[in-house]
Amino acid sequence: MKKSSVLTAALGVAIGVLLTLVVQLWSRPAKMRVRDRDWQKINLILKSIDDNYVDSVDHRKVTDVVAEAALQALDPHSIYMVPESLEAHEEDLAGNFDGIGIQFNVPNDTAIVLEVIPGGPSEKVGLKTGDRLLKVDSTNIAGVKFPQDSMVRRMKGKAGSKVSVLVKRDEELIPFEITRGKIPTHSVDASFMVKDSIGYIRLSKFSRTTGHEFISATS
Repeated sequence: MKKSSVLTAALGVAIGVLLTLVVQLWSRPAKMRVRDRDWQKINLILKSIDDNYVDSVDHRKVTDVVAEAALQALDPHSIYMVPESLEAHEEDLAGNFDGIGIQFNVPNDTAIVLEVIPGGPSEKVGLKTGDRLLKVDSTNIAGVKFPQDSMVRRMKGKAGSKVSVLVKRDEELIPFEITRGKIPTHSVDASFMVKDSIGYIRLSKFSRTTGHEFISATS
């Protein structure tokens, strides 16, 4: 077996042992103090990975995996979030986010606008459903297998800031300068009367704006 294969297998075993140790520590009753030698085991494993693994190791990813496993050992409601996930969660809870107000998909290698949010920044400047996104600021995002989450991050930004977008509509190239704004993410997907005394309201999630949306749907 090649050295790289042995070291790769060793890394897997080391992380497995590390996760087991951390889960055992976190599963103990709160009143039990963690002994120093338990933490020394964890540090020893991390040092062993650093010293012996054939490739460079992303320490943040390793510690994130350990922290996630530790929280999962408690109960279904205890979770660990990396900063990016926490930001998305807080946006979802807030009921809005700062952006340009479009939904898009990347079926092949070019992003296509699926929806322009009514009243949002993109609608105000004239973006339309079906527009193909070619550039964000000076970055080419079409035909280069640009990650979709990276596209989203480039279009998001503080409300009031500006972003330039180049789109292709039919055969025409159209540049837009868009001022980012607050984009609502609604909780109420649908509301209508089934009968005179029976109404239907569908909620897709709960956020800080859900109560207000629900009251509006019933009025």
